[in-house]
Amino acid sequence: MRKNIVWISLISLMISINSMCFAMNWKLLHEQADTMTLKQAEKRVHDYPDSLEYLYVLGLNYLNNYRNDGAKEIFNKILTISPDSYEAQWGLAELLRRKHKLNESEGELENIIKEYPDFYPAYLS
Repeated sequence: MRKNIVWISLISLMISINSMCFAMNWKLLHEQADTMTLKQAEKRVHDYPDSLEYLYVLGLNYLNNYRNDGAKEIFNKILTISPDSYEAQWGLAELLRRKHKLNESEGELENIIKEYPDFYPAYLS
Protein backbone atom coordinates (compact mmCIF):
# COMPACT_ATOMS: atom_id res chain seq x y z
CA MET A 1 0.00 0.00 0.00
CA ARG A 2 2.76 2.43 0.92
CA LYS A 3 4.62 1.65 -2.32
CA ASN A 4 1.51 2.55 -4.31
CA ILE A 5 1.22 5.90 -2.56
CA VAL A 6 4.89 6.64 -3.23
CA TRP A 7 4.50 5.75 -6.92
CA ILE A 8 1.38 7.85 -7.28
CA SER A 9 3.13 10.79 -5.61
CA LEU A 10 6.15 10.37 -7.87
CA ILE A 11 4.03 10.21 -11.01
CA SER A 12 2.07 13.31 -9.93
CA LEU A 13 5.32 15.18 -9.33
CA MET A 14 6.68 14.19 -12.74
CA ILE A 15 3.49 15.35 -14.46
CA SER A 16 3.67 18.69 -12.63
CA ILE A 17 7.32 19.22 -13.55
CA ASN A 18 6.69 18.19 -17.15
CA SER A 19 3.88 20.72 -17.53
CA MET A 20 6.13 23.50 -16.19
CA CYS A 21 8.87 22.63 -18.68
CA PHE A 22 6.54 22.53 -21.64
CA ALA A 23 7.88 23.86 -24.94
CA MET A 24 5.51 24.88 -27.67
CA ASN A 25 5.73 23.74 -31.28
CA TRP A 26 6.40 27.29 -32.39
CA LYS A 27 6.71 26.48 -36.11
CA LEU A 28 3.23 24.97 -36.24
CA LEU A 29 1.79 27.77 -34.13
CA HIS A 30 3.26 30.47 -36.40
CA GLU A 31 1.71 28.69 -39.39
CA GLN A 32 -1.65 28.52 -37.61
CA ALA A 33 -1.52 32.22 -36.75
CA ASP A 34 -0.83 33.05 -40.40
CA THR A 35 -3.92 31.15 -41.57
CA MET A 36 -6.33 32.00 -38.75
CA THR A 37 -8.47 35.11 -38.46
CA LEU A 38 -8.33 37.24 -35.35
CA LYS A 39 -11.90 36.24 -34.47
CA GLN A 40 -10.99 32.55 -34.74
CA ALA A 41 -7.97 33.02 -32.50
CA GLU A 42 -10.01 34.97 -29.93
CA LYS A 43 -12.70 32.26 -29.93
CA ARG A 44 -10.15 29.54 -29.27
CA VAL A 45 -8.76 31.44 -26.29
CA HIS A 46 -12.30 32.07 -25.07
CA ASP A 47 -13.04 28.33 -25.30
CA TYR A 48 -9.65 27.26 -23.86
CA PRO A 49 -8.37 30.17 -21.74
CA ASP A 50 -5.51 28.23 -20.13
CA SER A 51 -4.06 26.87 -23.37
CA LEU A 52 -0.58 28.30 -23.89
CA GLU A 53 -0.72 27.33 -27.55
CA TYR A 54 -3.96 29.17 -28.23
CA LEU A 55 -2.75 32.17 -26.24
CA TYR A 56 0.45 32.26 -28.29
CA VAL A 57 -1.48 32.04 -31.58
CA LEU A 58 -3.68 34.91 -30.40
CA GLY A 59 -0.60 36.95 -29.49
CA LEU A 60 0.87 36.29 -32.92
CA ASN A 61 -2.42 37.20 -34.54
CA TYR A 62 -2.46 40.48 -32.61
CA LEU A 63 1.09 41.11 -33.84
CA ASN A 64 0.06 40.35 -37.43
CA ASN A 65 -2.79 42.85 -37.11
CA TYR A 66 -0.66 45.50 -35.36
CA ARG A 67 -2.73 45.31 -32.20
CA ASN A 68 0.32 45.80 -30.05
CA ASP A 69 -1.46 46.38 -26.73
CA GLY A 70 -3.40 43.13 -27.11
CA ALA A 71 -0.23 41.26 -28.05
CA LYS A 72 1.60 42.64 -25.02
CA GLU A 73 -1.22 41.57 -22.71
CA ILE A 74 -1.24 38.05 -24.15
CA PHE A 75 2.54 37.55 -24.07
CA ASN A 76 2.65 38.80 -20.47
CA LYS A 77 -0.16 36.39 -19.57
CA ILE A 78 1.82 33.52 -21.08
CA LEU A 79 4.85 34.54 -19.00
CA THR A 80 2.78 34.51 -15.80
CA ILE A 81 1.78 30.92 -16.58
CA SER A 82 5.14 29.83 -17.99
CA PRO A 83 7.93 32.26 -16.98
CA ASP A 84 10.52 30.52 -19.17
CA SER A 85 8.48 30.84 -22.36
CA TYR A 86 11.03 32.09 -24.87
CA GLU A 87 8.23 32.35 -27.40
CA ALA A 88 6.46 34.97 -25.28
CA GLN A 89 9.78 36.66 -24.51
CA TRP A 90 10.32 36.96 -28.26
CA GLY A 91 6.85 38.45 -28.68
CA LEU A 92 7.67 41.16 -26.15
CA ALA A 93 11.05 41.78 -27.82
CA GLU A 94 9.25 42.20 -31.14
CA LEU A 95 6.95 44.76 -29.52
CA LEU A 96 10.00 46.65 -28.20
CA ARG A 97 11.43 46.70 -31.73
CA ARG A 98 8.17 48.09 -33.07
CA LYS A 99 8.35 50.88 -30.50
CA HIS A 100 11.89 51.66 -31.74
CA LYS A 101 13.43 50.54 -28.44
CA LEU A 102 16.09 48.77 -30.43
CA ASN A 103 18.73 48.35 -27.71
CA GLU A 104 16.25 46.72 -25.34
CA SER A 105 14.86 44.54 -28.09
CA GLU A 106 18.31 43.50 -29.26
CA GLY A 107 19.34 42.50 -25.73
CA GLU A 108 16.26 40.31 -25.32
CA LEU A 109 16.73 38.73 -28.73
CA GLU A 110 20.41 37.99 -28.06
CA ASN A 111 19.44 36.21 -24.83
CA ILE A 112 16.82 34.13 -26.64
CA ILE A 113 19.25 33.22 -29.44
CA LYS A 114 21.92 32.27 -26.91
CA GLU A 115 19.58 29.97 -24.99
CA TYR A 116 17.43 28.74 -27.90
CA PRO A 117 19.46 28.94 -31.14
CA ASP A 118 16.82 26.98 -33.08
CA PHE A 119 14.14 29.60 -32.46
CA TYR A 120 14.38 31.28 -35.86
CA PRO A 121 11.91 34.16 -35.32
CA ALA A 122 14.45 35.73 -32.97
CA TYR A 123 16.88 36.07 -35.88
CA LEU A 124 14.29 37.84 -38.03
CA SER A 125 13.21 40.53 -35.57
